[in-house]
This record gives sequence, structure tokens and C-alpha cells, in this order.
Amino acid sequence: MDDLDSILSSEELLEPSSGFTTEAMSCLQSEAASLPAIPFPWRRFVLALAMSPVQTSLVVRLVPAVFFDRLLLRVTTAWSALLADPALHTALLAASLSPVGTLLLVWFSFWLAGDEG
Repeated sequence: MDDLDSILSSEELLEPSSGFTTEAMSCLQSEAASLPAIPFPWRRFVLALAMSPVQTSLVVRLVPAVFFDRLLLRVTTAWSALLADPALHTALLAASLSPVGTLLLVWFSFWLAGDEG
């Protein structure tokens, strides 16, 4: 441990050789060029896009039927008026549509990165 401490505590600056950066970058670029491009997962994207209306309809239909019916029996009139607010339906609809926006952002980021796949 003393040898390591003496090396690390020395004030002598260690610098790479003059061609090290160029050589390392050329090796990295050749490796990157040899790897195949990762294709965009179109099947998963289309499946998720197709399932989004199903998810939306389930949320819009089942949430009021299951939760509101049970909650309305247990809470006061003020709470039931609050839970039946149309803004809550809008928020649930927006939350169920958020996967579509996420998938579109993923596609857009791949498009910006130059992936033609």
C-alpha cells in the first residue's frame, strides 16, 4: 500500500503518450462501425399503439364503474360530487393516453438519431 500511496501522492503529472488519444479514438470508431445498427422495434411500437385505445376505453369505463360505485356508498355527498367531477375523467383519459405520447417520443428520438430502421 505504501508504493501506491507514494505514486498517488507524487506531484509528477502522468500524461498519456502523444498518439494515445488518436489511437484510442480510431479503435473506438472502427468497433462502432463494425457493429450492426439497432433497428427500431416497429412490431412492439404498433402493438402498443394498437392497445392504447383498448387501455383508454377500459380506464374510462371501468374506473367509474368499479371505484365510483364503491366510493359513493362510503363517502358523503360532498365527496361524491368531487369524485364525479368531469375534470377527473379528463385526467384519467390523459393518463391513459400517455403511453402513446411516450412511444411517439421514443420514435422521434430514434428519428433524430438518424435510425432509418
